[in-house]
Amino acid sequence: MNSQALIFIGISFELAALVVGALYLGDIVDKKYSLNGLATVGILFAVMGAWVYHLVILVQKFSKEQKKHEKK
Repeated sequence: MNSQALIFIGISFELAALVVGALYLGDIVDKKYSLNGLATVGILFAVMGAWVYHLVILVQKFSKEQKKHEKK
C-alpha cells in the first residue's frame, strides 16, 4: 500500500475523532449555557468545514505531485 493511500485512510480516522470531539465539546457548552443543542450543531458545522478545507488542500497537493511525476 502506498503512502498516499495510508494518508487518506488516516483522514477517515481524523474525521471520526473530530466528530466525536465536536459532539463532546458541544454537549459541554450546551449544558453550561442551556443552548438546547445549538452549540453542538455550530461546533459540528465548524469542524466539518475545517475538515473539508483540509481535504481540499491535501487533494490539491497530491494532484500537483502526481502531475510532477507524470512529466518525468
